[in-house]
Amino acid sequence: MNKIQQKAFPHESDQERNDRAGMTIRDYFAAKVLQSAIENAAAGTGFGLNYTENNMNYAKAAYSVADAMMEARKE
Repeated sequence: MNKIQQKAFPHESDQERNDRAGMTIRDYFAAKVLQSAIENAAAGTGFGLNYTENNMNYAKAAYSVADAMMEARKE
């Protein structure tokens, strides 16, 4: 399993159920970045059900930062 597929909270039962069970470290990092971005976004910047394009931009940015965090772990 490569580092991108590494589980954020591995558990021995994951192997019994499915190798894809659970959140990856990359997903965990992206979730933390997204949470922070939403909390710190200026009011009226557009996030939520009516802002599909903005939501996608937030998500892409979160994964971009998560990828950088994954690269930093290699050092």
